[in-house]
Amino acid sequence: MKLWSTPVLISAILLVLTFPHFSDSLSDGAPASACESMTPKHNTDPQTSPSPYTITLSKTDITVGQTMQVTVSTNDESVPFKGFFAMAVSKTSDYATAALAAGEMSQFDQNGPEIKQVNCKTGIGLTHADPELKKSVTFNWTPPNEDGEYVILVTIVKDYRTFWAKQVSTVIRVRKDGGFHGVEKSNEKMGVTAAVTENMEITYDGCGATKGCFGHPSKCVQKKNCQMLTTWRVEGSAFRFQLAGRIPDNSAQGHVSIGLSSDTFMGQDSVVGCVLQNGAAIPKSYYNLIGVKDNSGYKNETVGLIERSGTVVDGWVFCNFSRTAYFDQPELQRVFDLSKENFYIMLASSGKMGTSKVTNYEKLGYHYSDVSCTAEAYHLTSFVIAGEKSNILIQLHGAIMIIAWVMTSSLGMFVARYYKQTHTDFNPFNKAFWFVLHVGSMFLTVGITFLGVILIFIEISGFSYHVGSRQGQAHPYLGLVLTGICGFQLIIGLLRPHPGTPKRPLYNWVHWAAGNIGHILGIACLILAMELPKARLSQHKTAWGFTLGAFVLFHILMHLTLSMQTVWADKKLNNGHKLRGISVGPMKPSKPEEAPGTSIRTFLLFLYIVGIFVCGITLIVILFQAK
Repeated sequence: MKLWSTPVLISAILLVLTFPHFSDSLSDGAPASACESMTPKHNTDPQTSPSPYTITLSKTDITVGQTMQVTVSTNDESVPFKGFFAMAVSKTSDYATAALAAGEMSQFDQNGPEIKQVNCKTGIGLTHADPELKKSVTFNWTPPNEDGEYVILVTIVKDYRTFWAKQVSTVIRVRKDGGFHGVEKSNEKMGVTAAVTENMEITYDGCGATKGCFGHPSKCVQKKNCQMLTTWRVEGSAFRFQLAGRIPDNSAQGHVSIGLSSDTFMGQDSVVGCVLQNGAAIPKSYYNLIGVKDNSGYKNETVGLIERSGTVVDGWVFCNFSRTAYFDQPELQRVFDLSKENFYIMLASSGKMGTSKVTNYEKLGYHYSDVSCTAEAYHLTSFVIAGEKSNILIQLHGAIMIIAWVMTSSLGMFVARYYKQTHTDFNPFNKAFWFVLHVGSMFLTVGITFLGVILIFIEISGFSYHVGSRQGQAHPYLGLVLTGICGFQLIIGLLRPHPGTPKRPLYNWVHWAAGNIGHILGIACLILAMELPKARLSQHKTAWGFTLGAFVLFHILMHLTLSMQTVWADKKLNNGHKLRGISVGPMKPSKPEEAPGTSIRTFLLFLYIVGIFVCGITLIVILFQAK
């Protein structure tokens, strides 16, 4: 056994001595001679497939004298790496052929993997100091003492014959004084910190000139006050994207996402989320299907992505990633060709994440209110500042429903109950005053409700099953029931039996019940509108809720007042139904003459009209001011 094992041992020793670079590359890191090429001498070419590793930056804008962190990590825990070599270079340098190091890299975590500095003459790089398998490594970078734009280059070695050379991070802008003071002041009122402003300024830079841009709310790119922003440009054979935005509700998890769609509706879209997880921002691939409001993730979260990086700054996420021009998404039964197709660009954000019911993989949390879409489809080679799709049909739908269910229906029901014995000598069109006002108000309610339904169906191209939170999802269903009640009331109103006939009492009860149920559903739909993303009321919930609450309280108080006034008037008339004013159901008929207190009832009617119109107009103003 000893005679057999000795030659084997000698052969192994000779193999290592013959290839000293193998020992160097996997034991104590890259030598200084590797600074220029950043390529290990492993007698094999670098991988050309997408790297399974990610470069994450703690910030993308830094002032001279500061230090930032760089993390190299695997996208899949089953694919660790053994070695790496990293250094920063000027973005404008010819680093593809000859890399010149800039600034100084150093150890960040003393308890992390062993690493060591490499003197590259013009700067200090960093490499591994042991061949142990690593899932991630974090280190510091201190920039040089001058303004400029830099990138981090990292060569990552999985094993002796498998490595990815010169993987490029997102661009880091270095400034001596931090800059952006004027923009900082303009954003302080919006609760945006100076650090966020600086990073956003970098994202705005070049919009409409060297890259295409789209932001939310409308015209925010020009004003530089976006809450969500994406940019795109051609970079070689790929497309480079930037994605930035605020995570709603200061949540510790969530996303800002971009979707590429052939229309303005969710379904069959390719999505990339800048996902906030464990304090880091990570670009990941998702997709959604027609009729399934679920942005599902993949087992391989880098589908269609070539390179990605991200950073988190004061509750905002900033991601950079590249997408291949041509990629297949079999789940959608579709191939995306970014170089040939035009796309509607969608933006959304949420403070939540979840698990997909479709794939059981991670999914993006639903965007309850922060969502936007371009007004038209764009080619991704165009350097445009894209306009936001108009929300006018949504706003008109909401305004019409406010008029119908806060104003006209309320008035029509109010006069029908309390004003049959008021101004009995005034008969426009040879009809009783109350009847003309009631029928006119209710016909207007039914007509504009139908119009509002038509507008929303045009906007969303049919019926939407998933329109927001659990509460918000009830809105379209209640709306359909309400529309059905309107049609039912119209039909039975036209076919109503004459007063005094046997079927009249039944009609009165059915007409009264359907009217009150419809009115309650109408107000409920307006309350639920706060939970609808397209209504964009997330920042106006307090004002919206307070106004609706004030209307409901005012409506109840006025009904109580008129009920008591009716009881008083019936006593004066010696009416046999002295408590009909406070009874449940349709009010029982009384004597046909004018009831006492006409002046009081006229004033109360005027007050009621003013009250409901003030509430209604306030709601409409809130709706049209919502961003």
